[in-house]
Amino acid sequence: MGDARITVDFLNNSTDNLIIKKLFETNEQRKKKSEEAYNEFFVNINNNKEKYDNNLAFFHSENLETGITGITATKLAKTTDCPIIVAAKQGNYYTGSIRGESSYHFVDFLEKGSNIFVQYGGHKSAAGFRFHEDNLSDFKTFLTDNSFLFYSKDKTDEIVIDAEIPEKYLNYNLYSLFNILE
Repeated sequence: MGDARITVDFLNNSTDNLIIKKLFETNEQRKKKSEEAYNEFFVNINNNKEKYDNNLAFFHSENLETGITGITATKLAKTTDCPIIVAAKQGNYYTGSIRGESSYHFVDFLEKGSNIFVQYGGHKSAAGFRFHEDNLSDFKTFLTDNSFLFYSKDKTDEIVIDAEIPEKYLNYNLYSLFNILE
């Protein structure tokens, strides 16, 4: 959010109090705007998820700053069990972020809709994108058609085994050790 040169100036001259003050002011604005966006979107999170079979949620706004889409998506993702996508409109483009827990790679997901995007990239659990406003309907259709990729059965139904213990180690000493560690 704001001008990235301020951060560069700070790194080059960290003793300048005006630069430090500007960084703090910008950070406070970011927090405030992020909290406002979170509160606006959170009230509709369940209805939004239903549009995408409860596998993801997508929020967009013309009143949102692009610099807080990732932060807002992260906050919303912490309240739900699916990926959250947040996009801000600037000019004729939507710029957004996808955050959350998923076993499906976010960039691989965006790759499936690459014809919609002007830009996209990221990594397994955080990605960003940009598309022209004329593609908003196509983007929503893409999300509806591909939300199943984020389907995750209840985690309580799944047992993850990291390693097996050979039978020869299954004895009273191991049992005692587990009791101590408990």
